[in-house]
Amino acid sequence: MPDPLVSILMPTYNDAEYITSAIDSVFAQTYKNWELIIVNDGSPDDTEGKIAQYLNEPRIRYRKQEQNSGQLNALYAGIHLITGDFVTLLHSDDAFRSENSLENLVRYMSCHTCDGVFADIAVMDGSGMKQNTLKTISTVSPETVAALLALRGSNCVSDVFFLRSEIFFSYVVERYIRWNMPYWFLSDQQGTGVLNLHKVEPWYLYRVYRGNYIHSSAGKFEASNGCLRSVLEIARHYDIPLFSISRAMAFLSMKVFHRPLVIYKARPYSRSYEGLIRSVLLCYYRDDELKADPYFSSLLAFYSHYPSKRDIYVPEGLLEQCSSGYTGKDARLFHAMMCRDTLDPLSAFLLKEAQTGFDNVVVPDEQYLEPLRGILKFLNIQTTVSLRE
Repeated sequence: MPDPLVSILMPTYNDAEYITSAIDSVFAQTYKNWELIIVNDGSPDDTEGKIAQYLNEPRIRYRKQEQNSGQLNALYAGIHLITGDFVTLLHSDDAFRSENSLENLVRYMSCHTCDGVFADIAVMDGSGMKQNTLKTISTVSPETVAALLALRGSNCVSDVFFLRSEIFFSYVVERYIRWNMPYWFLSDQQGTGVLNLHKVEPWYLYRVYRGNYIHSSAGKFEASNGCLRSVLEIARHYDIPLFSISRAMAFLSMKVFHRPLVIYKARPYSRSYEGLIRSVLLCYYRDDELKADPYFSSLLAFYSHYPSKRDIYVPEGLLEQCSSGYTGKDARLFHAMMCRDTLDPLSAFLLKEAQTGFDNVVVPDEQYLEPLRGILKFLNIQTTVSLRE
């Protein structure tokens, strides 16, 4: 029986300085049955020139995006190239921790029936010097979902995954790549759940330096947009009585016990939604920044009226734009349009109406129901969409 094939997804943008180190760490692996899928997200630097020396290798597949549209869109552009039994993620400024990383992961997955594995993350600085280790929780359980609410959507499990391909395509593409939420967390109208993940020895080396995307304006917007979406989904199912101190309690317990200790109830969130949204955003922004931002100020105004009892009717001319709405992976594009003051008229209309609150959006035709629900989900506006009677 042939060795399982490992598909390695590598999105890249302006990482000419580091990408060869990342690729070399793949070639150094003792496990040789891999395919490396590199998606260049429109890098204007010399990333493509650095990659060129590797492109004659048949195990490497390369795609270039003409426009920089964000990491998740780059991942989405590469998923149709995946043919492996397992799927993992390697950022182009990071590396595998050792030459045995893939061999150890494949061996573990071949001996266990879990959906995937996660681990602590080894850290290096901009020059490649190994530093400390980022500790993550010891197990992923239903309690971890409540912890995600206490942590204001901040992920307590690294997004560096190693998964069976059927799990990746069944859950992770939709949850993580399309909607920018933690890959391990599942949710629907009936409740929440988690993937069956085991913790293993660290295999990943994460580079921390000033140019990390998360430190940029677009990076903060993308992270906070996904955190808001996660928190709103969980709040449908869980309440945290000691919410004001729950974040500090969760962080402290993770540091001491490697698990988040959260007091929660299996019922919908019962406190102010404006306070909930603000507490998430203050993890990334100052209060004066929230007041000055048209999206965040509209969102906070919407939840200050939540729940409202107002219907709004979208003009039919704007409804034609529903088919080209956003999903979570488009946060970078949305942020760029906000910064250029070129936001599409439909989103601008919804944000303006949000300032006075509404609880139902009425449309004249069934074809607009699901697309408009998707746009509202992206905007983190929790409301219903109904058909005009």
